[in-house]
Amino acid sequence: MYQLPESELDIMLIIWKTKEEKIGVNNIAQQLSQQKEITAGALHSYLNRLVEKKFLECCKEGKYRYFKPLISESEYKQEEGKSIVDKLFGGSVSNLVNCLYKKNKLTLKDIEELKDFVDHYSEE
Repeated sequence: MYQLPESELDIMLIIWKTKEEKIGVNNIAQQLSQQKEITAGALHSYLNRLVEKKFLECCKEGKYRYFKPLISESEYKQEEGKSIVDKLFGGSVSNLVNCLYKKNKLTLKDIEELKDFVDHYSEE
């Protein structure tokens, strides 16, 4: 699976958020324009790249193009999360958590959630 650049990931996040089976280019453009300026040509280029990378399927209905996600948000997050842990933390989740803790990036709520997670999966 490809790691998506920010511009393509922004588009995928919009598509995943809609929870619809398919979404039109105009709808994507409208939602994306609330985040940043983008030309129609650039949007079409990003969408075509996402189709080439097999993240999206394009279907035409009349003169309109619609896009369907081929990869779910959870699938992408799982792969990307594993890749980050492997590349940056030597495959060690504890190194990741330790880094976040040392940089004061974990709140007490985060620590409690981690504890609950470990407790839950330790019981299985």
